[in-house]
Amino acid sequence: MKALYNVQRRTALVRRRTLITTLLLLVSSALLVLLPACGSQSAGVDTTAVSTSRGVMAASIITKAMPPTQTSCPANGQGRPAVTAPLAAGNHQVVVYVDTSSTKSMLKSYDVFTRQTATLVSVSGNAQVALTNAQVSTDGQYVLFLSGRKLQMIRKDGQGLQTLYCYPQRTGAPSNLTNLLWSPNQQLAVFEEPPAQGGPAGPVVRLLNLSNGHVQTIAHSGEHVAIQLEAWSGNTQVYYTIYAPPMMALYNNVYALNVMAPADKNSREIASIVGNLWDMNLTPDGQTLILSQCADVLSGSQHQQLSPSLITAQAANGGTLRLIYGSHVHAVVQTRLANQTLLLVVRDSTYLVGPQDGLWKMNLAGTDLTSLLHGHIVLADIHTAWANVSRSGAFYAAVNRPLQGASEAYVGPFNGGTPIRFIATNDTIAIAGWTTR
Repeated sequence: MKALYNVQRRTALVRRRTLITTLLLLVSSALLVLLPACGSQSAGVDTTAVSTSRGVMAASIITKAMPPTQTSCPANGQGRPAVTAPLAAGNHQVVVYVDTSSTKSMLKSYDVFTRQTATLVSVSGNAQVALTNAQVSTDGQYVLFLSGRKLQMIRKDGQGLQTLYCYPQRTGAPSNLTNLLWSPNQQLAVFEEPPAQGGPAGPVVRLLNLSNGHVQTIAHSGEHVAIQLEAWSGNTQVYYTIYAPPMMALYNNVYALNVMAPADKNSREIASIVGNLWDMNLTPDGQTLILSQCADVLSGSQHQQLSPSLITAQAANGGTLRLIYGSHVHAVVQTRLANQTLLLVVRDSTYLVGPQDGLWKMNLAGTDLTSLLHGHIVLADIHTAWANVSRSGAFYAAVNRPLQGASEAYVGPFNGGTPIRFIATNDTIAIAGWTTR
């Protein structure tokens, strides 16, 4: 009887434990169902929800004052290591942009939650010093940009302006730096500078190591052609195209430049396509190359983009093209990736501003095409995921740059809805990217 009692007791304990385990599994399953729903709400239009979702991350970083920095130019041909100090991430989604008029060029930020604008740095609007190529770092802490012949960096709160490299002043030669791209790990920057001898040689591609200030030449353009740096693939390769500057006619090839290899053995062709190449993007995992192209006609001194348009995908190292989108009516003039979503700018060549003109989005399968913003839209030149879409994934930023009238800058809900116009100006507006505050 005692043995039977022990068996019954053990059986009861097993049943009890099984019941508890089952209940715990049911509760866990319910939580798993609820958590994604809460996550999807935090990526909505409500800026309060977006702010709250980043509170834990913001609290983990303690802000420190920037150490002393230098804005003077380093010695000719030399760079300067970047000076950094941590800054709390903050809760608000903030878009950084450049506002350039005939008298002033300013790096600014706009807080979507407070709808307040702040100026990070301001210089003369003269073309020799105007701010260009501004881009936000991977961690959202810093902005790297060009100011004439200077390559500079500043923290997102406007502290620590510093000059990391300068193109030497030379008599009779243009001195502006161009085509700046910052690596994902924030350690390297590639850019172009004019050749020391002037034309007909093309620009020289240089590599700056921000950790130690070392600068080296990694590529030379041929005569009467130029290299157009497009996007980083990881931290060792930069994808680029080439074009003829007088006519701005793009060649139909995409190349990969290995910044770690010897300068004469570091480039290889990735893709060759028929038609004019207007844009290219790499998926965040670096595995897929997205190409977009449309027809191009030179009318007087202006280029007119015309249909047909194609958006295709292929393996990043080359391979068979796969069609994502095609149109015989509209011109797709710009594309950008935001995670697994493709942003595309459409222009209808039969109208000054056609009924379909504007910013659209769709997935990489070519479905769920959705209109976001109407107008003569321009996206950021930078190809990072946070250049056009906020860190939370809730908002996009774009500029409506009509052929006549004031330019307008917008932020809008990425899932669709009414956008907010946060600036209307006759100045030139260029989006640099998203951070937080």
